[in-house]
Amino acid sequence: MKRISIICLLICSLVMGLIVMSAEASTAYGNQDVQKEESARYTYFSNTSATFNISGSSASWTFGAKKIQPYDRAVLTAIVYKNSGAIMSRTSVYYNTNINDSKSLTLTAHGTYYVQFTLKCYKDGVLKETITVTSKTGTY
Repeated sequence: MKRISIICLLICSLVMGLIVMSAEASTAYGNQDVQKEESARYTYFSNTSATFNISGSSASWTFGAKKIQPYDRAVLTAIVYKNSGAIMSRTSVYYNTNINDSKSLTLTAHGTYYVQFTLKCYKDGVLKETITVTSKTGTY
């Protein structure tokens, strides 16, 4: 009986560990997926994340990045794409802070959409780092 209990406990622990790992890699957000990138390879930012959600005719997205080193200026460009090409572009500038950006858009035509985020980080007037994250696609 002890062996069966121990085996059941080990199986439960293994399953829970897999569920937690899976949840960290991709978490449901509306009807789309959240992309989270542990960006250890970057110098100025970590924990970049991008979300994209379509609900009815409304699309919304967010982008986040945690500052890990001081920088002078960061330029975030978000471009919304429909299967036929870019339909909207938005640029935001940040000065030595964490990045938290969100926006929504009313969709006027049916199709498949996604957002591509490009974060360019400058230090002493020189481009030091470029991070590009593409969201999952959504359909309207």
